[in-house]
Amino acid sequence: MEDFDNYASLPFELLAKEIIASRLKIPPFEIVSYWDKDIEIDIFIKSKIGYIVGEVKYKNKKI
Repeated sequence: MEDFDNYASLPFELLAKEIIASRLKIPPFEIVSYWDKDIEIDIFIKSKIGYIVGEVKYKNKKI
């Protein structure tokens, strides 16, 4: 099952970005990921009033 979780995590992250873009009524390409040697941010949006950042995690169970 761990292999499935690893496989499903990227499509789940892409789906989350599409849903967020739809809800915020912004183009999907405005939602980017950011990473460097110390940090990884799955959802990074720069808006007129500030920034939106978020983490996306796939788990094969209810939270």
